[in-house]
Amino acid sequence: MTKKLGIIGVGHFASYLVEGFFNAAAENKILLSPRSHDRSQLLAQKFNCEVAIDNQDVIDRSDIIILAMKPKDLKSVIGDLNFTDKKLVISVVAGSQLGTLSSCVAPATMVCALPISCAAINKSPTLMYPHQEDAFKILSQVGTVMSCTSQQEFNTAGTYSAFYGWNFKFMAELSKWGEKNGLSCDMSRKIVEQILMGVSGMSANESDITLDDIIQNVATKGGITELGLNIIEDQDAFHAWHDAMDAVHKRLSGK
Repeated sequence: MTKKLGIIGVGHFASYLVEGFFNAAAENKILLSPRSHDRSQLLAQKFNCEVAIDNQDVIDRSDIIILAMKPKDLKSVIGDLNFTDKKLVISVVAGSQLGTLSSCVAPATMVCALPISCAAINKSPTLMYPHQEDAFKILSQVGTVMSCTSQQEFNTAGTYSAFYGWNFKFMAELSKWGEKNGLSCDMSRKIVEQILMGVSGMSANESDITLDDIIQNVATKGGITELGLNIIEDQDAFHAWHDAMDAVHKRLSGK
């Protein structure tokens, strides 16, 4: 990476990004804000980073600045900072609205992005709006980048970042069922992990047909897959997932 990267807001999520950038290229030089002092120092030692004097120092010494603080802190943190037209600012804060943030960092170039925590293992499906080539290149180091064409599309697609987190709960519940019924913790967890990886791989491999068609193929008439799906659908369990997605989408859209 030839451009210098700075990160303001060094919480848990920023830690995932730092690890992913380090995995992608150990020679990456990253400048961290000092606010979370202990975590910044730990990341500096572990992943070849440097800790800045303050947030303005991060901006002044970086070409690309990633904003990774909590949503409630975003405006207050960047409100007192000065940017130049040579800077590229990427907000990875959930609910980021391009129009609002662009005026806060003017005259810098503003991009909204939404990676998820598997950036740490360079597997993040990362959303970006609008497309910007330097942002695309740096974010591609931690996974696959998908550019959105509007704020509305970005908000809708970003809802799936919450769905990502819910899957860990889904995995935990299924693993507990296995333990309850005589499996070891390690075995039940591994089965769930391998099945979900298989589902994703199969879907990608058969991308020429719809997911509904795949369901029809695997849910043999009178079989165990159909049996379980009938119970889930009879209890309208999928409705709760739609409600949850609607709630997250509403928040991300600022409604």
